[in-house]
Amino acid sequence: MSSDDIFERLRRAVAEGDPEKAEKLTKEALEKGVSPLEALEKGLIKGVREVGERFGKGELFITDLILGGEAMKAGADILKPVMKAEDEGRKLGKVLIGTV
Repeated sequence: MSSDDIFERLRRAVAEGDPEKAEKLTKEALEKGVSPLEALEKGLIKGVREVGERFGKGELFITDLILGGEAMKAGADILKPVMKAEDEGRKLGKVLIGTV
């Protein structure tokens, strides 16, 4: 199974408002070595955007919008600890802000 297939299945799980499926597919994507950021951007976020667009067009109801959000959250909750672990130990730099 290709990465594109996993992204499409993630997108569809969110678009269908299926949190259990989104969680399962997110775990599967990580097991197959897919980048957590890619799974988020190319799968989960695409799905929630689709739900938002369809809601805006009047094709979906508010309950569908909520279910899509819950499915996205289920997948994102799996990805958060992995992305946080990847970022630990990485210094991005310092920022200094001031006025004269």
